[in-house]
Amino acid sequence: MIAIALVEHHAKARADYLASRPLPDFYMEDYSIVGILVEDFQPVEALLRKSGYTVVTRPGGGEVGLDTIADLPGILAELRRHGFAADVGDVADTIYQA
Repeated sequence: MIAIALVEHHAKARADYLASRPLPDFYMEDYSIVGILVEDFQPVEALLRKSGYTVVTRPGGGEVGLDTIADLPGILAELRRHGFAADVGDVADTIYQA
């Protein structure tokens, strides 16, 4: 099983989420964490749990368990079907090691 981040769009939630994860000591270029970006974490988390997905909660967000990355379109479709806007994007888009 793999997991993808589930985080609210705003910077505070993303910062809290990133602070809860270990970052590598060294990396050679931009560091990225791909995730599902939503407006309001709690109702999205509740819907995904109700729909049978595993969600691990962290400060600022969490991770959704997937059998394979091919499950991602189904998650996005489920969210949109229930009126939630969801995008896939970089959760860590402000981290760069010089």
